[in-house]
Amino acid sequence: MEQEINLDEIVDMNLLQNLLDQTEDIDDRKAIRSRIQELRAIERAKRDEKLARLTNTREDMLQERQRRAAEHKERTLAMYDQMARSAPAGGKKKMDIGLYATGQVTPPSTPSETESYTAEDCLQQCLRSAEERKKKILAAYEAAARSGPAGVVKGVDFAPFVNADVSGYKPTKAESNATFSMSGGVPKVSKGSQPGTPISPGFPGGLNFPKAAAREDPAQEIIKQRQREAEEDKKRLLRAYDYVSRQGAGPKQVVLEELKRFDGK
Repeated sequence: MEQEINLDEIVDMNLLQNLLDQTEDIDDRKAIRSRIQELRAIERAKRDEKLARLTNTREDMLQERQRRAAEHKERTLAMYDQMARSAPAGGKKKMDIGLYATGQVTPPSTPSETESYTAEDCLQQCLRSAEERKKKILAAYEAAARSGPAGVVKGVDFAPFVNADVSGYKPTKAESNATFSMSGGVPKVSKGSQPGTPISPGFPGGLNFPKAAAREDPAQEIIKQRQREAEEDKKRLLRAYDYVSRQGAGPKQVVLEELKRFDGK
């Protein structure tokens, strides 16, 4: 090579490839190829190291997730086991959240930060709240109804009953009301005899009036008449077919008009 070049200082693969293409000396070409192979080996080692580092990082992440999942499972089981032992069978269980959060049982003297409630307690609380709200509304309407005479438009003010104690309030039940549910059911209507009305024979001094004949609906009478006629035609045809069938063996000719007029008994 006309100009001395230190190949150990060159790290550019493209530059080494250009030098290799421009050099015709065999020894120089061998030196350049050796430097190219050395750089390729260094790059390969770096890639392998990076891949190994990524693989180890992924494995470490998987192991960390497995460790956290196992710890979560262990704490959850310990929490439910402690809850099962907190009361006898059929009793009210108490869940200690501190056992799951810190892995340590909360001392009896220290109340748990999160108070546990069962589903039944929540339902009972909702029912009590709804019943109390209902009583407050009824009390407000009852107070508005008593604030003035009947027939006057009254306004309902709910503000005084928001914080009022209505635990002992019982809504007044009207003796008679337009709605059956408020009046205790369907009212019983009783009719007495009016002056000038004939008294039935069952009472003393009653008169025996002839009972008026009940008259049916004309449409019903027509339907029954047609049913009777159809039944008579059916019986007449059956008697006629029976009469023809007894005339002996051989072919027989049946005329429906004659059978309809047949009156054999």
